[in-house]
Amino acid sequence: MKKYHYKDYEFEVVDYSSKFDIYCQSEFKEWLKLDKWKSFLSFQEALLDEILDLGFNIDGKFNIMIATKGDEFKEITKTPYEGGICDAILGDDVFLVFDDLIAENCICENIPSSKKKMIIHEWAHMVVYKYNHKLTHTLNEGLADLIPLYILDYQNFMPEYVEKLKSLNIDDIVSVDYIDENTALDDDLTVCAQNKHSYLSCYLFVLNIIKNIEIKFNKSKLDALLFFLELMRKHEKHHYEVISEIIDLSLEKLKFNEFQIDALEHI
Repeated sequence: MKKYHYKDYEFEVVDYSSKFDIYCQSEFKEWLKLDKWKSFLSFQEALLDEILDLGFNIDGKFNIMIATKGDEFKEITKTPYEGGICDAILGDDVFLVFDDLIAENCICENIPSSKKKMIIHEWAHMVVYKYNHKLTHTLNEGLADLIPLYILDYQNFMPEYVEKLKSLNIDDIVSVDYIDENTALDDDLTVCAQNKHSYLSCYLFVLNIIKNIEIKFNKSKLDALLFFLELMRKHEKHHYEVISEIIDLSLEKLKFNEFQIDALEHI
């Protein structure tokens, strides 16, 4: 059995399906045979398929890790959260981390669009990481929201979310520089956890980039996204300079909060 080590934790690697491997401690392996876990993982695979059916140019399986709820989950995900679902980059390895009690609490049928969007957001991170796992925090979070909200049209079924977006003014926007400079992968807290408008600001930023690509190159929204992801695959650094050049906008204007506000006309 293949083993994986992170700090003091040892995980066994289970070849669970054609879509993902599961990293879990040995005592959890039998849990995967239980109906509640089978149902939960089938639900996850169905949500992942909503993204993969769009036609992303990626290879290889995804990694799921099951971490004990509490300090272990917090340490692995580097977040203040004790449980739930969260992506984690551990060295060069990328995981979608679930706490060990999540199957007990997850309802997998007839769930609202807002809940599905939250889970697809996490899987979207995993897909984006296949292109580049060194993007800035603003781009990472913006893309993870763009895929369910705009590309998969979930915002059409979330009127309260759309109204919240439309209610924003320029003073509500959190700047790209502030988000990036105050968020690091090794921090215990992220700026997005501290400021309720940060995720919205990230989404609007990436949305306007994609809309600009659509218009300039006469592309569909999906083709614009795929074009952008391939562009980011080629560039590990200087992402904003590359974006500025491709959409013919100065770096200063790209990072100015008005760029995010301008995206509201596309909502």
